[in-house]
Amino acid sequence: MALQALPWNWTAILDQGGNPVPPKGMALSPADLGRLHYGLIGALYGEPDLTDPRVFFGIDAHGRLGFKASVDGRLSECISDRPLPLLNWSLVTATFDGNEGLSIFIDGQPAGSLKVRGKITPSRGTDILIGKSCRRAGAEGSERKASGDWPSDMVLDGLLDEVKIYPQALTAGQVSQMYRSDRPAVGTPLQWRYAVADITYAIFGADQGSGWGEWADEYYFVYPDGVSTRHQTLWTDRLSHEWQETIVLNQPGTRPEDNIELAAMTLARSWNNPPGLRVSGSGFVSRGYDKRQRAYVLERNGRGSAAALHCDLAASKQSPLINPAFVVRGWGSAGALLKLNGKTVEQGRSFRLGLRKNMEGDDLVIWLKMTAQGSVKLDFLPGGGKS
Repeated sequence: MALQALPWNWTAILDQGGNPVPPKGMALSPADLGRLHYGLIGALYGEPDLTDPRVFFGIDAHGRLGFKASVDGRLSECISDRPLPLLNWSLVTATFDGNEGLSIFIDGQPAGSLKVRGKITPSRGTDILIGKSCRRAGAEGSERKASGDWPSDMVLDGLLDEVKIYPQALTAGQVSQMYRSDRPAVGTPLQWRYAVADITYAIFGADQGSGWGEWADEYYFVYPDGVSTRHQTLWTDRLSHEWQETIVLNQPGTRPEDNIELAAMTLARSWNNPPGLRVSGSGFVSRGYDKRQRAYVLERNGRGSAAALHCDLAASKQSPLINPAFVVRGWGSAGALLKLNGKTVEQGRSFRLGLRKNMEGDDLVIWLKMTAQGSVKLDFLPGGGKS
């Protein structure tokens, strides 16, 4: 999963149990459960009874994982010892062993455990919700009682690639091996596709006949320095939508420079006015700077050749070079060696690379941790390892 933002309160990756309890004198039939949205059930009949058997795996308002399960009728809770990172893919795992208890893993490594013996007592006849909690809740740590006491649906703000449920408890070794085998060689863009819906879950612009409405695609490109870009595509035949406008509101007694990171402004200048790039030699062509990917895009002429790539960048104060990224289409399956101004750079925290596979071949993705306001020469040579 990739967490985009911290939730207001406990929000489920997976939640099962907690039956809504209707007020005295009001019946809630199984048919009602099948027809109504859980949030609507809570609004009409009351909040779920969390003393019922349940199994919950999710995230709290601080980004920590929580595994909660009814063991022999008593709720047991295991909380991770560290939070999940934002805008980054993580493998999260929860296991239960009748003799060892509850355990949590992040990226194959232990992140929390609770010793308890017994059997899980799941709720019978209730659905498993993915990405949404059965229970509505208010905002944790709210400064105003009204918002803290006003329950809302707790829905995960992020991406879930795959949810697996096993009939047996995985060992720590199996979880670690799963992470190593599934971990991609290079980070891929995060894509989020969703229907454009309002607060009543009605899809905007739905066709009367087909029921199809409008959809949107969002792409996030996240690099090791934590800086990301967000590209949105709206599939619409109308122009009545609004786009987000971000405005800095300064508190009394403060100035804009007190609330804006000046280093971020320099980075924005590098993104808005990237240094010019010139490819020397044959074998490659520049496709320019793609703001969506925050990367220079280059392409090999003639797939399969083993030519080196030589680039010259003209950085300046007006067009600074800050932590550049490069996408080389059709590079091939080989890794790359890097020379910066004639000196070899070893792979590590300041030089990351990987291969992105697609239908037309392998693309080389490179990220460098560096800054410059003058001429820079880069040489990418076939060979070397892949990270």
